[in-house]
Amino acid sequence: GLGDVYKRQALEAAHSFFIQNSIWLALLLYCNAENGQFIWLFNLCCLFPGCKGSLAVNSFPGKLLENLLTALGTHAEGNIILTDVFEWKIRKITPEGVTTTLGETDFEPWFLTVDKRNGDIFVSSSSGIYKWTAEGSTQITTGNFRGIVVDKEGNLYAADQILNGIVKFKAGTWEAENLIGKGTSGYLNGSFEDALFTFPSDLAIDSNGDIYVAGNGAWDGGENLDQSIRLLDMTNRVVRLVAGGTQAGYVDANAGSAAFSGPQDLAVDKNGVIYVYDKKNNVIRKIVYE
Repeated sequence: GLGDVYKRQALEAAHSFFIQNSIWLALLLYCNAENGQFIWLFNLCCLFPGCKGSLAVNSFPGKLLENLLTALGTHAEGNIILTDVFEWKIRKITPEGVTTTLGETDFEPWFLTVDKRNGDIFVSSSSGIYKWTAEGSTQITTGNFRGIVVDKEGNLYAADQILNGIVKFKAGTWEAENLIGKGTSGYLNGSFEDALFTFPSDLAIDSNGDIYVAGNGAWDGGENLDQSIRLLDMTNRVVRLVAGGTQAGYVDANAGSAAFSGPQDLAVDKNGVIYVYDKKNNVIRKIVYE
């Protein structure tokens, strides 16, 4: 049936693409790092004349979410916290599939992360980074940011679209440290001081505190020097290649022999396995990195 067609395409594609009957399918992949479970959230936006709004259905039968949903995080108790870009809202999905709205934002919310020590929610935007509560938001910094993660000590790390790099914000004071990037775009591995990125997109952090970067932050996954997944080795302060390179393509292989086309989002499970949303190839890729 039609539902089976959507489900099959959803399992092959991610975030957003067109299918032939002119319905826009936007899908989000979420990996629970605690148990390795995947949850699929996909958004059906009808483009036919007279079709009003959009409908998003999560993986729990009968539970509905509205409009376009983007970045996700989890509370320690397993609740999924996510941003609703169109409605400027923060939403919650319980492990039982109950969806509620936690509150609104006064900025356009993009990526989101949750500090599991205390449940604090941090949201990135094209206007900065915010600590968000239902009562209001506190702006930590101005700027244009995408992926954002928090480590075990509560330090924030964000992909800076202006610096073309990664910025660390010290827990509590939010003092900024430019780990990588001075505004110059490019593609170079090596020391934090020398490494180059071009509009880095999503971030993920593993149990060791090392940070993975999905390289292609172009809104449509288009032209970008960075078509790779790279690792920030926080101990040695070195950027290392995980997979991909500078050339777009679709190749399953090891390290630099692999090819992506618009790698924009990623997640790392409890075993250190990396899952990548390869936008223009319409697939989810798996990387076992050792």
